[in-house]
Amino acid sequence: MNESKLYVGIEGLGLIGGNFTKTYHEAGYTVLETNRTRDTLEFAMMNGIVDGELTEESIPNCNLVIIALYPLATIDYLTKMAPYIANRTIVIYTCGVKRKVCTTCFLIPK
Repeated sequence: MNESKLYVGIEGLGLIGGNFTKTYHEAGYTVLETNRTRDTLEFAMMNGIVDGELTEESIPNCNLVIIALYPLATIDYLTKMAPYIANRTIVIYTCGVKRKVCTTCFLIPK
């Protein structure tokens, strides 16, 4: 990991995640992305919008992780990936439904 460059990990390349991806890429951040459909991720990587894949190995490098998924998918994703997310990383969840996600996910770090 290049310490002088900021890494942003984004889960979900839909309307919300795609806009975050494009914005952070244009601002010069290193953008790591994952998406449930591999073709969408590969298209974004071929077009230079995404710098690499967000995986268990790469997520510890992220300064910021943005989760752009439906609520239950967010809970599943955070439950799976929490052990790999660094303590210094800021995690943002973008869906409008908060109660179920926050109630469940706030317990994960404990």
